[in-house]
Order: sequence, then structure tokens, then C-alpha cells
Amino acid sequence: MSKEVSVTLKLGVENGVVSASRNTGSVFSDQETVGAYGAIQPVGFATHEVIDDGSITSKGMVFIRNLDAVNFVDIGIVNVSFYATIKLNPNEFACFPAAISGSLYLKADTAAVNVEILIFEA
Repeated sequence: MSKEVSVTLKLGVENGVVSASRNTGSVFSDQETVGAYGAIQPVGFATHEVIDDGSITSKGMVFIRNLDAVNFVDIGIVNVSFYATIKLNPNEFACFPAAISGSLYLKADTAAVNVEILIFEA
């Protein structure tokens, strides 16, 4: 089989003289191994925490949504120290193909938050 995973994006901005939009349609990818993991994960703010990926051995597409109404959460990697690579403001989300086989990490802003996680096997 092929094209088991699909992502659709529509993006736009209208702000004064700035006007831009993109409607990419759907992007499809293959899933070689059948599997997915989804959960609501609490994330503290004192230190970074590993994203719970269940038993996913080879991460494919990753979806993370910040469920908090006030605080942001950072997504990143650890190479001795935590390096934030994505910032999710309240109620924002990110969807991306994982480029690492290791762990991804989360760190909340000034108070604990909950995030929704959905990870597909590659």
C-alpha cells in the first residue's frame, strides 16, 4: 500500500498591507510499519520532559497541540542541554515528519500544560 498518511494545509494572513495565503492541498506519505500512538500528556515547566511516544520505534508524522489557554510550550531536542526548535503558543499545533530516531522533548512556559500528541510509525 502507499499514501496511508495525509496532511492538508491552508495558511493565510491579512494584516494591513500584508496579504498572503497558501493552500497546498494534501501531501501524502507512505507508512511502512502499521502503528500509531496518541495521548494527552501533562508537561511541567521546571525542566524539559521526553515526549511519550508509546511503543513507536520509528517516528513518521508527528502532531502536537498545546491545549493550554495561557502558556506556551517548546518542542526540542537534547544534546547535553535542551534546545527548543518549535514554540507552540496557547492552542497552537505543529505537524511535521520526524527527522530523528531519538527522543523529542517538551518544556512548558511558566506553568504546567497539557499537550495532545499523535505519532505515526514511519
